[in-house]
Amino acid sequence: MTHRKLIWHLYPWFLTTMLAAIFVLTWYTSGILRSFSLEKIQADLRNQSLVLKPQMTRYLLTRQYETIDRLCKEFGLEAATRITVVLPGGSVVGDSDKNPSAMDSHIDRPEILQAIHQGVGTSVRYSGTLDQNLMYQAVQLNDPSGGVIGVL
Repeated sequence: MTHRKLIWHLYPWFLTTMLAAIFVLTWYTSGILRSFSLEKIQADLRNQSLVLKPQMTRYLLTRQYETIDRLCKEFGLEAATRITVVLPGGSVVGDSDKNPSAMDSHIDRPEILQAIHQGVGTSVRYSGTLDQNLMYQAVQLNDPSGGVIGVL
């Protein structure tokens, strides 16, 4: 009988310790996986923007906004990514999902402001349209003299 009592005295402590260890390990692992996932998404977005940047810059320089919108829609469909081209003042001239003329100014978007001032901008924020957090990445588009002509 004494042996059984000792087990029942140790069992709750053992169980509590194991559950705490599992909780800490799960919390730590989920943080690492989230960080890895965000870094991967950011790298994918950057690579996509590097592919599109020369074409969008060329069409922005010649003000071919209809072509920009058409390319956004084509590439956005193939890449399963939302692509938007914004002028420095915030006007949208191309978008993969919507009609640019019906869209609000994007000048207040954190990633757009950061791209205009620093070359590249990234933010993770809530999308009311899709009702979830999304990662946004913006890349500055420049004319040959280095002036900002838009943001992709």
